[in-house]
Amino acid sequence: MKNAKARVIVTAINAALGLTALYIGNNVDSTLLEDSFRETPPAWQLRRHSEESEILDGRYVVFLQQYSPEILAAAKEYDVSAVLIDGAIVEENSGRTLKDDWKDTIAVAWNKTLGSWTGHTIDASLGPGQVNMSTAQFLDDHFDHAKIVDPIYFMQTLQDPASNIEYVAMNLSYLTHRPNRQPALGITILEDLHLLGVIGTEYVRGPTPTPKEKAEVSLEGGMEFAKAVGMIPTQQIHCLGSTIIEPAKQEAILVYAREISDGYERDYTNSLVYKALYMPESSQP
Repeated sequence: MKNAKARVIVTAINAALGLTALYIGNNVDSTLLEDSFRETPPAWQLRRHSEESEILDGRYVVFLQQYSPEILAAAKEYDVSAVLIDGAIVEENSGRTLKDDWKDTIAVAWNKTLGSWTGHTIDASLGPGQVNMSTAQFLDDHFDHAKIVDPIYFMQTLQDPASNIEYVAMNLSYLTHRPNRQPALGITILEDLHLLGVIGTEYVRGPTPTPKEKAEVSLEGGMEFAKAVGMIPTQQIHCLGSTIIEPAKQEAILVYAREISDGYERDYTNSLVYKALYMPESSQP
């Protein structure tokens, strides 16, 4: 009897610990960027802002400032705007939780041990830009870098923030230089707002052959990316100001992102699923 009671108590404790870990994993912000800081900044520089304020959280600003030389160098080498690199890093870490950090840690641990031994590695997305190991291998091949096929090499390389930033730039360069992803005549990608959303979507989901005009813009990915690009304080981060993007263009991007996001929200709240789950019967037509 005592053993049975003890087992029940142990089971209850384990369940409580599991639920606590699950809650923390889902509700505590990722520390990926903070763990990548070259220097620990004063606490006031890490100030958080409400989503409605459309002001970039301090942790993003600090990370991008500390790695500004690498971002600018990669932008120049791969012919892609630095603000797009900034935006991809912000988008990939927006809404990221400790659970996502744990997934990366588990994938790395598996690849270093059983994965390396068996040859069955996890194609993890790693680093500030969350670049997949297979994507990094493809980009090395596309840009005629060293022909390396060892996935462990890419896993280790992508965990280095500076190297990760280069792969972010390579990926954006590949996505934006395809024939079906060219901006309208006479304007840049930062002025072709639909294309900007498409690039953000494909950075997350992967490239598609769809014509630009018919390409999908996702809410998570496309609009988050566009919103991030519109919020980047380039003068504060890179000290180049309007040579990267003019404030008027950023405001236009933010307006576009808000309008598309509001459209998604209206479509969802008008859907049958939303009405069935959240609207009381008395309020339904």
